[in-house]
Amino acid sequence: MRRSLRELVTWSVLAALLAVAGAFAWATHHPDSPWVARAEGWPVVGSWVALLRTRYLGPPAAPQPPAAVPDTATGDPAPRRAGPPQEAPADPGEALLTAGRRRVWVGPGEVVRSAPDPAASPRGRSERYLWLPVLEERDGWVRVVGEAGAGWVRPLPLATRGPPLGSAPEPPGPLSPLAPDPERLALALDLLGLTGPSGHLGPLVLYTDGDTTALWYLDRLASQVEPAYRVRYGRDPRGVPREAALVFAREEDYRRFQQREERLAGLPAAGHSGVGLVALYLENQLRGEVAATLVHEMVHLVNRRALGPALPPWLDEGLADDLSGSEIGPAGDLSPERLGGVVTFQGGHVEYRGAVASLRQLEQARAAGELLSLARLTALDWDAFVRSERRTLHYAQAGLFVRYLLAEPLLAERFRRFLSGVAAGGPVDGEALRLELGWSWQDLEAGLAEWAAARITETRATPPGA
Repeated sequence: MRRSLRELVTWSVLAALLAVAGAFAWATHHPDSPWVARAEGWPVVGSWVALLRTRYLGPPAAPQPPAAVPDTATGDPAPRRAGPPQEAPADPGEALLTAGRRRVWVGPGEVVRSAPDPAASPRGRSERYLWLPVLEERDGWVRVVGEAGAGWVRPLPLATRGPPLGSAPEPPGPLSPLAPDPERLALALDLLGLTGPSGHLGPLVLYTDGDTTALWYLDRLASQVEPAYRVRYGRDPRGVPREAALVFAREEDYRRFQQREERLAGLPAAGHSGVGLVALYLENQLRGEVAATLVHEMVHLVNRRALGPALPPWLDEGLADDLSGSEIGPAGDLSPERLGGVVTFQGGHVEYRGAVASLRQLEQARAAGELLSLARLTALDWDAFVRSERRTLHYAQAGLFVRYLLAEPLLAERFRRFLSGVAAGGPVDGEALRLELGWSWQDLEAGLAEWAAARITETRATPPGA
């Protein structure tokens, strides 16, 4: 009896194994069968079935974005807020390899190849700027995974240091803090005659050949920039700052450092930022001017962590000029709600500097009919904005436009909502801003003109003894 029972169990197990083997063989020839698809949801075997279908059918197709809904008035596709750029790996197993990886910029038109060789067969072509995870590096090539699949490319020259400039690239959203580029930091240390840090300016590591005890007010000021940014723009920057501040005592040394940055060569800048650092100089500048420059350049670093890189200049420079145009007290106290600047009197002549000078420049350009429309200002690319002879007017108009929006409660709420959309990967162009604000360009320009005229009256200087 026992023998018969053992034989029955043995034959039952063998029959079950044969049935499973037969089912597996049938499934490999019919992986697209609805019965096989249904088995993915079964316990125990579901994960094996899913693996089998992936092996024979490939990864499931990425969902296509919904088509634009025609506008009933014009028949044109209605604007739709874009989501964050999606990077769909060709091999689902490689998705597990991208977490925590270094990323690089790949430009539009870059060919993704099967091997790190310009003669290797192409696997696809990048259609836009992409911020992609690096799986492997070899001889100046990187293996990435993105829209064109996995393969080898040569990244953009500054891919490991920062994003491309201008308004064309699509911001990928806020990025993690970036430590200073070792090559540029080494150059700065050589010019400064230093071998290590000099202290701190707020959250930034300080390198300077100036008198550190005289920079205490900059330390106090730098510590207030990020908290003020959070309150004023409603955005929380990602991570803890890792950047550095380079403060040159002499302008000549700063210019030598600036000239090594191709995009900034020849510009009359009092400071600049990028590659995980801010740089400025002290010579022949008023204390308030140095303070405003520091705030301006720090805002660029915070923009990268709060909104994303590759912002159009009207927004990147507008935010930086807005916060740096705040009132800054002699002890380094930052008051964002109040317009700052410096007014001096020389032999009966009044000289305006900083934000109050920007305000007057804006009004003079408006009176002369030389002021760009806001629609045109928000459409300028980086070169047209920064390298134009009207660059100081572009900065003034962008910064005061942002300050005007934040001075009007309804517009301020909508502007902060726009910034949240930018950080989420949404559109960042001027028309997207106008639609979010809900006003016409003409109404916005009229509002800015009225607001600026009132500020002119408030900031009109009275000579001593008058």
